[in-house]
Amino acid sequence: MERKSFNELLKEQERLEAKKQDDGHVALDDAKRIKVLSPGQLVFKRFIRNKLAIFGVCVLLFMFLFAFIAPLFYPYTQTQVFFKYDYVNSDYATASLRTDYTNHILNQDTAVDSFVQRNITSSIESMDAAGLEQTVVTAENGTVYALQKLGEGIYALSLNGGSKVAALSASSRIGTYSLLAKTMTYDGDDLGGGFVDALRQAIAAGTTGFSFNNQAYTWELGEKKTYTVTSAGASVQYTGAPLSGEFETAAKAALENKASGFTADGTAYALSKTSGETAVVSIVPGEPLLLSSVYVIDTTDNTKTVSEELTRQTLLNAYSGQPFEADGQQYEVKSENGERVLYTADGGEFGLLTNFVVRDASGKDTLELNFKEAALKAVSKMVETGVNTGSFTYQFPDMQTHFEGTEPVLAAAANADGSAKMRDTEIAVSFKAGNYQMTCFQWKHLIDISAGPSSRHTFGTDTDGMDILARMMYGGRISLCVGFIVVILETFLGVIMGGIAGYFGGWVDNLIMRLVDIFYCIPSLPILIILGSFMDAMKLGAYTRLAYMMAVLGILGWAGVARLVRGQILSLREQEFMIAAEATGIRVKHRIFKHLLPNVMPQLIVTATAGLGSVIITESTLSFLGLGVKHPLATWGTMINSVTSSNENIIKYTYIWIPVGALICFTVIAFNFVGDGLRDAFDPKMKR
Repeated sequence: MERKSFNELLKEQERLEAKKQDDGHVALDDAKRIKVLSPGQLVFKRFIRNKLAIFGVCVLLFMFLFAFIAPLFYPYTQTQVFFKYDYVNSDYATASLRTDYTNHILNQDTAVDSFVQRNITSSIESMDAAGLEQTVVTAENGTVYALQKLGEGIYALSLNGGSKVAALSASSRIGTYSLLAKTMTYDGDDLGGGFVDALRQAIAAGTTGFSFNNQAYTWELGEKKTYTVTSAGASVQYTGAPLSGEFETAAKAALENKASGFTADGTAYALSKTSGETAVVSIVPGEPLLLSSVYVIDTTDNTKTVSEELTRQTLLNAYSGQPFEADGQQYEVKSENGERVLYTADGGEFGLLTNFVVRDASGKDTLELNFKEAALKAVSKMVETGVNTGSFTYQFPDMQTHFEGTEPVLAAAANADGSAKMRDTEIAVSFKAGNYQMTCFQWKHLIDISAGPSSRHTFGTDTDGMDILARMMYGGRISLCVGFIVVILETFLGVIMGGIAGYFGGWVDNLIMRLVDIFYCIPSLPILIILGSFMDAMKLGAYTRLAYMMAVLGILGWAGVARLVRGQILSLREQEFMIAAEATGIRVKHRIFKHLLPNVMPQLIVTATAGLGSVIITESTLSFLGLGVKHPLATWGTMINSVTSSNENIIKYTYIWIPVGALICFTVIAFNFVGDGLRDAFDPKMKR
């Protein structure tokens, strides 16, 4: 017999295979040649001769290595956030001149009326405007408090130990005059005939007022030609024994000048309007309950903290000149160059009282005292010149950055002698909304967002500061797993339903096919949108959401597989081998799953392979629309969605969406090439 090469035998076998399908028989000598290769070997040989199919296999092999093996050796994970130090211009500090008073409770056992606390600033302003050192504040419930000035910017509130000593009125009734009887009836002392003569002259002249003994009086016509006479000046009605003339003169002057208080005979008094009258209340301050001040304590060493107890005791003794104890230590406040400086017992300077408050950008008191003084000079200069912007220069330690592994480290630079290297930095100051905002260039620990490709990050970082290459790898895992799991679920349901419908036929076939028609009519996208909204409302976890999505995609996609299996089984169940199987008494499930389905497997493999690409496209589309997998899990669809919110982002982040889009395209094309190759390998007649 003439020897033929392996390829020649393979071509001959394909010719005879096709002839067998056409004629239904093969000559005996030709049948011997067919035994050169087994059916599986023949399919494999046909498949590997398809260059596009081999290309698809290589691409899929690369994708599986990229998604499942490469992450094991890559140093970053999909949710790892990267940071950096950057020298940027940002807010450094805020300064303000405190004008509102802050309350510090001294006695926690005695409650201070909340209305009084809220309005203590206005009470202090009224007291300062009148030039008073003490006054009273009356609460809504009638409680009277004494407000005492301890020193500039510091006030103490206590319960008033004084009492009401008199009542003031702007005018007082003298008596009544009868024009018919020509007599004067006095409510008090008789003022004499001269007073009556002056009154008659005023009535005759038609004037409503007159003067007698340097005191002004007015009259008002009543019934039956009677006139009511009142004094035009203030009068004092004592609640007890009358006080001195100095008291009465000062009280009347305070009433006429609308003052809130006065001092007479060495005692402070306050005017309190209650129940329609003006009461004169003596001021006898008790034990301080509350301190109110505009001052804060700026420490010389910004590493030290100021407790509330130290603040209270410092304000209480700021003007006493006496040492005091706070937090178990001795302190003393001294006046130096117009400032109140706080010293410790050993003579060390602890800090100073100031109403110019400088805090860092976070609102904490961590800035150096020298910086605060420099800021005060700059702000004072701005106020003097009437401008809203200014600047000053301050020295900060020079810093350098380097990486230790994946973490950035910021370290102070040093001179040759080992001393800290300093750098002059310009601080810009601007007045905004009542505060002085200070900005400068400084090192900031920031999330390394939207970084371009570099040696540390091959494809850069995304808008969350995560490595794009790592998320591409892990995103490939999810995309490929979704594709395979959904296709397996579709195939499993489709094989069972299609096998039962095709084998039994009749009403069973009719029922299952109507169910298939229903699933064909279901609008998949609206269902998935509703499901996405439901999962958002339920706040499901990322993996739970992924499981639901795969289940729904599999349930919605089994109908096509079922129809394919049903059609194949309908044509196979009448073949001779099935009649023989039925005649030998083989059970029904064995006939379906051991004899019919294996003959349908080639078509199922081709359909499943081609369907993998479609499922990956569907998953990417859903993730792109925000209906699929949620952050922080990565899929190729969500990665594209994160950078395509605007045309500007599409242009700016081309290094993100182009590689990810290429992965999706190559994966889908590769599955299609493999599917076409399997179809040609299983059915060479199609190729012809």
